[in-house]
Amino acid sequence: QIQTAIKRAIADYEGRPWWFNQKIATFSTIAGDEYYTTSDLADIPNIVRIESAMITNGGFKTPLQPVNYMDLDQEQTAASTGLPYAYTVFTNQIRLFPIPDATYTVTLSYIYKFAALSADADTNSWMTDGEELIRQAAKKRIALDYLQADDLAARFSAMEQNALESLMSENRQRRPVK
Repeated sequence: QIQTAIKRAIADYEGRPWWFNQKIATFSTIAGDEYYTTSDLADIPNIVRIESAMITNGGFKTPLQPVNYMDLDQEQTAASTGLPYAYTVFTNQIRLFPIPDATYTVTLSYIYKFAALSADADTNSWMTDGEELIRQAAKKRIALDYLQADDLAARFSAMEQNALESLMSENRQRRPVK
């Protein structure tokens, strides 16, 4: 029950951009290949959200625009080749449009989902950087789901909110000042 509560608490917060779950990685396109998978970038199945996608051509970076999969699917043909300017994500694959006609470097900035915790000794940044937030959120879930103790759940909810505000404050401090 505790493991389940911890996993559910992590799931509630893992889609947010925190300093500890952001990553930057690159992969190279291949002329004629429109789909890119774990063989091109191992993180692809664990990308929660792409914050930025850039393509480098001749030393110059250009943003790739996110598009809806169905819209791209209607436009894409084998004859559509060139420097990609759009991308979509579907079934743990990144699809580029148009189909690359050469080797380019794609740089992604994204929110990363850590591997699921399975053993009691497992750890990741949620158990270190976000520990207080996850602990309070898990305690709230246990109080609600298993103990049916609304008074305890309310107390843990307030503690979760305090931990969230503290973590958000630290997150803001780790970002550049405008």
